[in-house]
Amino acid sequence: MSELYLPFKHVESPVRLKELSKLDPRCKVIQFDTPLTEYDFLTLADFLKNNPQIGLRIYGHREFGLEDLSFLRHFSFIKDFSVGIWKLKSFAGIEYLSDSLESLTIGTTERKKSVSFLANFASLKELYIEGHAKGIECIGRIASLERLTLRSLSLDNLNFLDSNDKLCWLAIKLGGTRNLANLSEYKKLKYLELWRINQFENLDFLENMIGLQFLFLQTLNRVKSLPSFKNLVSLRRLHLETMKGLTDISPICEAPILEELLVLDSPQFTSNDFLCLKECPNLKRALIRLGSQKKNDTIEKLLNLDVMEYGDKFDFV
Repeated sequence: MSELYLPFKHVESPVRLKELSKLDPRCKVIQFDTPLTEYDFLTLADFLKNNPQIGLRIYGHREFGLEDLSFLRHFSFIKDFSVGIWKLKSFAGIEYLSDSLESLTIGTTERKKSVSFLANFASLKELYIEGHAKGIECIGRIASLERLTLRSLSLDNLNFLDSNDKLCWLAIKLGGTRNLANLSEYKKLKYLELWRINQFENLDFLENMIGLQFLFLQTLNRVKSLPSFKNLVSLRRLHLETMKGLTDISPICEAPILEELLVLDSPQFTSNDFLCLKECPNLKRALIRLGSQKKNDTIEKLLNLDVMEYGDKFDFV
């Protein structure tokens, strides 16, 4: 049996260059969650300078506190950085990172902080923000941004993203951001994920998102209906999970080129609710898991489609 491969390497003091040199070439991230010495940082920096494809992650929950991010003075060259420390007191030191930084993750902390410093990273392509809303409007000034995840945020709207012309991937998770109306103008958005947004109930803005190729909706308990999908001319995969307020999936059939469908953890549906899908000419693969093996089997026979696997790779075009 082949050895389990993990895309990250965990290090702790003392950090040894000899051990780092044995890393699997597929490794994407080096991470640590305990204090490192100055010598450890120098050793790690020396290694990462020669391996620019590897990112750096620092994380820690309630037991690991940190004053600030001043250790980043050794890592100004890295392209990928992630911080997720609950007891982090200040983001001071993040300014040591170069404006050529391409990927950044800012996790939640015990006390919420301003993220206005993000405006300094003009080359960011991928950004993940959890819990910090103050100063978030500066994201609109990052012209290079392609992928954005907003988690545990309650924002009035997303109008600050209107100038992000390259944004093609957006995930909104948790929190209470309910006004997403302006997303209907984002014609270049290829992926949209909405997950467990408090009190969220209206999906009408989806009707004109003509660039969407993959739509992921999960645990939006107040959503009672789907809008028309007839204008979603690029949509190829639809993922519906724990959408227990829905009673009608027929709008799905209006999607002109839909190829893949996942409907999971939705016991309110019957096999008859899926009869309409026989009118979807391009539907090729499906994964239907409603909580009853009998219903699942009946629907599979009814549709006679290839069965998907959860998490199957999706290729954007």
